[in-house]
Amino acid sequence: MGKDDIFKVAMLQMKPMGNLAENIEKGVKFCRKAKDLGADIAVFPEMWSNGYEQLFAGCDSTYCKDNQDFPKEKLDEWLDKAVHDDSEFVQTFTNLAKELEMAIAMTYFEKTENKPRNTVLVVDRFGKKILKYSKVHTVDWQMEHFLEPGKEFVVSELDYGRGKVKLGAMICFDRTFPESARVLMLKGAEIIIIPNACAMQQIRRDQLKVRAFENMAGVVLVNYPDDDQREAWGKSGAYSPVWRDSQRNELDTVIVEMGEGEDIAIADFDLREIREFRGKGDIVIGNRKPQAYEELVK
Repeated sequence: MGKDDIFKVAMLQMKPMGNLAENIEKGVKFCRKAKDLGADIAVFPEMWSNGYEQLFAGCDSTYCKDNQDFPKEKLDEWLDKAVHDDSEFVQTFTNLAKELEMAIAMTYFEKTENKPRNTVLVVDRFGKKILKYSKVHTVDWQMEHFLEPGKEFVVSELDYGRGKVKLGAMICFDRTFPESARVLMLKGAEIIIIPNACAMQQIRRDQLKVRAFENMAGVVLVNYPDDDQREAWGKSGAYSPVWRDSQRNELDTVIVEMGEGEDIAIADFDLREIREFRGKGDIVIGNRKPQAYEELVK
């Protein structure tokens, strides 16, 4: 493995602080640590600007959109926490990326002219915004019912200094739908980042291994840690699509799986290895039969 071929992703498994200013301060601190660890990009958990704040207690088990007693004042208060692209939050991490010469995938509750969106924005080491994606598969039976879903999946090329990588993004619930990762693969994604906010049981972690293998791309998910409010969370992880070596010996495709507590971990993706695997796997792309997939898009 050549040094230039290793793309280093920092998984910022952080506990939110309860307000925007403190989340900015903590995010900056963790990004600086990520740079010290040699990261090429630091990835936040989902909607870090407000810590993916639940709209009201019990929302996980409540069909919010059908609740006739829904507290409008609570909703208005929550929606008011959305931030613009020119906000202090976005500008802080844009400037920090340029200062550290390290890409940052920041996540935030985005204010728009219409409904807010659940967004990840990737800024490169020059401070240039190269990828912006809003969650397509919003969780519509919870507070995300009040958000505007994204319209498409996006892939962009990231210059990380020693080379370039094609980066794709999806957010949390998107990973449940195989079409999300498949579209990113067809658009050329070599690494897929997934900011996340939910429990990551074994079956969900195994799902990510499959997403990596079937789409011939590295996959990295960044979650919030476990605490009193988020039981069985944590378990951020990175997965390689390469499942066997040149001698046809089976490999462990787990690059890193974190514990449940607050921490930073670095995932080393060997891009040369992934590209060689992808080249041999072109038979998958070449033998697709989209004319038989009509039911998928009805």
